[in-house]
Amino acid sequence: MGRQAKWLWLVTGANLAVAILLILMLYAVRLALAAMAPEITTWPLLVALLVGFPLAIFGLLIARRVSSRISRYAAYLFNGCVLLMYGSLTLGGAMLFARTVNESFFIPDGYRGDVYVIYGSQNCEPLVEKDGEITYRIPGDGILRVCGTLDRKTTRTRYYYWRRDGSSQRIKSLWLTTIERTPENLADDSEVGVFFPRTGSTGTFASTPPSVSRQCSVDFQQFYVGTKHHLITNYRKTDLHAYLRDHPVGCKGSE
Repeated sequence: MGRQAKWLWLVTGANLAVAILLILMLYAVRLALAAMAPEITTWPLLVALLVGFPLAIFGLLIARRVSSRISRYAAYLFNGCVLLMYGSLTLGGAMLFARTVNESFFIPDGYRGDVYVIYGSQNCEPLVEKDGEITYRIPGDGILRVCGTLDRKTTRTRYYYWRRDGSSQRIKSLWLTTIERTPENLADDSEVGVFFPRTGSTGTFASTPPSVSRQCSVDFQQFYVGTKHHLITNYRKTDLHAYLRDHPVGCKGSE
C-alpha cells in the first residue's frame, strides 16, 4: 500500500469516527429537545463540524492521487456523502437558529401557582418584543392576556422572579416529570422551579354583541412555578374555563 493510500484511509477512518460521533450527538440533542431540557449544549456539534469539514475535503483531495481505482471511488463516495451531510446539517442548523424565538417570563417575586398567557383576547397587553426576544410580564393573579398570537416556532425560554425594585432572579430548575410525594420532595420548600410548561387551546364562548353567543377557541401557554413542597401540598389548579367565563376574550368565531 502506497503512502498516499495510507494517508487516504487514515483520513477516511478519522472522518468516519467524527461522522458517527456527530450522529450520536444529534440523537442526544433530539432526546433533550423531546424532554424540553432547559439547557441544551450544542458546542460539541460545532466542534465536530469544524473537524469534519476539513477531514472530508482533505479525503477528497487525497483520493485524487491514489492509483487504485476502487480505493479512489470508494473514498470519493464516502467522503463526498459525509461532506454533503455536514453541509446539510450546517444549513439546517442555521435555518433553525434563524427561526428560534427567545422568550422570557417575569413572574412576581414569591408567586406560586399556575401561570397562564392567553393570546388574542380583548382588554389585553401588547406583545412586547425587542431585539428578537418576547417578554411576558406576569401580573399578580398569574394570568396575562396578550393581544398577539401564539408563535409556533422553536423557542428558547427563560424564567425569572422580578422584584419591585426592578431586579430579577433567574429560575433555573425545570421539572418535566411527575413530582412524587416522597419525604425528600415534601421537605423541599426552598428550591423554586418551573413544572411542565406547555401550550394548548381551549374552547370558550364570546358574546359580541351580548345578544350573539359564539363558540371559539383560544390559545395559551401554561406552567406551574413554585417549590416541590408547595406543588404537592398546597397547589390549587387554576380553573381556566371559569376564568374565561368571567372574563370573555372576545375571540373571533362563527356565528
